[in-house]
Amino acid sequence: MLEAFVERENDVFAVLQDFSKTNLEFVLVGGYAVSAFRHRFSVDADVVVRKKDLHQFVSTAEARGFEKSIFKTLHHHEAEFFQYKRKGKFPVTVDFMVNGLASRQSDSFWSFDYLYAHSKKMKITGIEKEVSLKVPERELLIALKINAGRETDMRDAVALIETADPQKIIGHFIEGGGNTSENKKVISSEKKILENANFENSFKGVFETKKFDETSMLKLKTVLIEIEEKLSD
Repeated sequence: MLEAFVERENDVFAVLQDFSKTNLEFVLVGGYAVSAFRHRFSVDADVVVRKKDLHQFVSTAEARGFEKSIFKTLHHHEAEFFQYKRKGKFPVTVDFMVNGLASRQSDSFWSFDYLYAHSKKMKITGIEKEVSLKVPERELLIALKINAGRETDMRDAVALIETADPQKIIGHFIEGGGNTSENKKVISSEKKILENANFENSFKGVFETKKFDETSMLKLKTVLIEIEEKLSD
């Protein structure tokens, strides 16, 4: 099983390295952005690109055998979503978020320029390979995870939040705007996720650790409460 994960991770690192060699601007988000701070496995790469550069990124992915599998036009801010998949024994995907990062659920949106301005080049280290790319700063990445709202996003947020500035997280979240009612629903759901008795064990499994930092989870809960209050102002 580990061999399969490593092979898929290596494939993702290879295409990310190819993207880096184009010298085009892009921001890595998702699971591999988390790995810039704390390693965890992922089987897909999520990158935010400008519309004018999309063709070159797609050509680079296609050169490694990736084919388009999903396309969505998001109604907000001219954002688009493309997924390219390389099929095989251990399939991997590359998701292109075009012009920015948009939420279909809450209508929140962070433009490419905003994401790029609040990102920095960091080394992402895998089991066998590494690559240095632009990733969102810690607080912005946490804000994006809070907006996404799944259990996996909450695990990532807990893993990232220990040294983060809570007010910066809140500022980045509010910057995304969106539907206040939907944002409140997401926050409410996230608090329930953190209170679930199985959350600690799932965190330990994903991050391959015996330690669970209760303080970090409490810090995240406090941030969620403060965001709720901001949304109610």
